[in-house]
Amino acid sequence: MSDLGILAAPCPDGKDLAEMHADLECTLCLKLFYDPATTTCGHTFCKQCLLRCVRHNSKCPICRAALYVNPDRCATNITLAAVLQKAFPQEYAEREQEASNEVASGKAQHTSPSERLYIFHLDTILPRQHIHLNIFEPRYLWMVQRCMEGSRRFGMVGTDHITRTMAGFGTEVEIRLCEQQFNGHILIEVVGVRRFQANDVEMENGCHVANVEWLQDSVPSEEAAPEVERVAGELNTAITQWMGLIVSGRWERQPRQLVKLMEQLGPVPSVSEAEKIGLWVAALINPLPGLGVAPEIRLSALKTLDTLERLKLVLNATKGSIDYMTPSEFAIKMEKVFAHVFQVFVAPVIWLLQRIFQWLFRLHTGGRPVDHTSGT
Repeated sequence: MSDLGILAAPCPDGKDLAEMHADLECTLCLKLFYDPATTTCGHTFCKQCLLRCVRHNSKCPICRAALYVNPDRCATNITLAAVLQKAFPQEYAEREQEASNEVASGKAQHTSPSERLYIFHLDTILPRQHIHLNIFEPRYLWMVQRCMEGSRRFGMVGTDHITRTMAGFGTEVEIRLCEQQFNGHILIEVVGVRRFQANDVEMENGCHVANVEWLQDSVPSEEAAPEVERVAGELNTAITQWMGLIVSGRWERQPRQLVKLMEQLGPVPSVSEAEKIGLWVAALINPLPGLGVAPEIRLSALKTLDTLERLKLVLNATKGSIDYMTPSEFAIKMEKVFAHVFQVFVAPVIWLLQRIFQWLFRLHTGGRPVDHTSGT
């Protein structure tokens, strides 16, 4: 059937497609849908119109329901797009040309440097780190449900211990596991994805919502490049020594904690990936849950945009942790002294008390006490 035949063919409700044109128009641009996207509340808009809208207000333009739309994961309603393209080929082609012109002029929002994100104020988490959360507050239950309906992502921030307020820097996390409990709680496992700076923080249904700006280190200058490579290489060597001390000194607080941590973080980035190796080592020496052997540097490592500054920060923290775990000569001598005192004085006393208790027990039960001196 030709396109004109499709237009003339009656729809199930008795309307012609030509008469339904008004129902197939975006309420934001008042034009035929192009690249249509349907929200979780059931309303449809042009994808670019929707992304522009939620960038400024994360609510549905029609019903005002709260929305969480990730530009990288906003899916096209493929069935509706196919119907529009077949029913209105000429107009749809014109809309496609308009969208191409927008991309060429830089107006499209496919890769917006800023977007709105729900914020969970709890603790600082670094990219690649994993954490399990027990969600029970109604406002956060609502937030998790919204995220599961959308991109499965939200932001996590900690507290700035200098200002005693919510930190302005955090990490976008992705929900990897979500389990509904019989008591209404939700258990989730999240993993850190990318860093951000939170701007224009607002409240929505009791939850923080912010426009976030994704962070990326500035490219080191040619003068700083050799120093960056040198510090990264030194850090790579130091972390090997650090892991050896963790195992030999029995600093792990959980069985196989270091092994599990390495599985979560993945392989060590190469020295050439200076930004990644700095964040990787920071996540290793400040794990969740913590080991308590290194100074807390997660927030400082998260918010700096200077790769060399972060590498030096992490290297100093790693060296400080190594010094903390390495026993001094005095400690080694004192350990030998205590071992000698225990062997000479304490051990014989313990042996004597054991024999006395054995004798008293036999006497109490009516048995003849054993004469240990005669060997009978």
